[in-house]
Amino acid sequence: MRDLAKEVSDLRGGFIALERSMRRSRREDRDEAPDLGGPFIAQAAASIMHHLKRGDLAEAWLRKAVTNPAMTTVPGWASELANSVTASFILSLSSGSKAAPAVFARANAIQLSALTRAISVDAMAVATFVAEGNAIGVSQATLSSASVVPHSVKCLVTFSEELADHSQPTVESILRQILNEAVAIAVEGAFFSDDAASSANPAGILLGATTVAPGADFAEDVKGLVAAIAPATDPLFVTSPARRAAIAAAGGLVGFDYPVLASSAVDDDTLIAIDANKLMVGFGGAPGFKTSTEATLVEDTAPPNDMMTGTPVRSLWQTNSGSLKATLPVSWATKGATVAVVSGITW
Repeated sequence: MRDLAKEVSDLRGGFIALERSMRRSRREDRDEAPDLGGPFIAQAAASIMHHLKRGDLAEAWLRKAVTNPAMTTVPGWASELANSVTASFILSLSSGSKAAPAVFARANAIQLSALTRAISVDAMAVATFVAEGNAIGVSQATLSSASVVPHSVKCLVTFSEELADHSQPTVESILRQILNEAVAIAVEGAFFSDDAASSANPAGILLGATTVAPGADFAEDVKGLVAAIAPATDPLFVTSPARRAAIAAAGGLVGFDYPVLASSAVDDDTLIAIDANKLMVGFGGAPGFKTSTEATLVEDTAPPNDMMTGTPVRSLWQTNSGSLKATLPVSWATKGATVAVVSGITW
């Protein structure tokens, strides 16, 4: 009995020492590096509690042994991933026929969580040389704002469970690629359009764009477009894939310092200029993919909001089917003379 009492006493002493060490090693600031010593100490303390037949305390210490979670607020742990995941997805949609992703990468990006308003300075203060003792002129800058309203691009597809069980590669991986492309096409078409804003979509950048008369060649059109969006601090140009190839073949891009992008949403006789510094793009987080085998769907590309009136209706559960849904929160807004366009190019 004396030996058992001594062993228990020693274990309690070890437990107290471990607890003190745990308290010292516990991080007091979330911005510090992840605490790797704490989980080890907690595991050891849990083992001691099991030896003392204190399962309740052992469970409590095991819960403390969980490694600090990856959080968006901890630099070097997960915040870099959270800040880049949507941008990386957008860039992955780029190809020779999609320019919107590259434009988004140069624009002013924000987190799209609610109605967001960006302040714009339209007129800067005027500074002049002033002699000693003379009065300094008073300037006034004009402030205005542009609001980015949250919107999302969404689509879904259905498939049979038998196909999901036996497909190689998996049908879901293939459908994800298909939905990625569908999202890219939707974003590209909406961005390079003149559609008015609605409850479903932001306004296309060509709505209200400055129209410039076509010139004799590429250089003359570029000159007119840049003048139309002046002062332009980060101009770039977008045209069709065929027109961009023709410009490159003619040597028009040799020594040209500004990006010339290709988009399948732009006509062959059109050249667009955009000041990326006057464009604000909002993302609401990473693109989401969700699957379901229990939902009821109206199998229509334009289903009614009242599901009970739609046709045909499919129960995924009853028909042993599944569905995959993709959602990308994205929106944008322009401020001032952001976009100019030349149509009817003949060169």
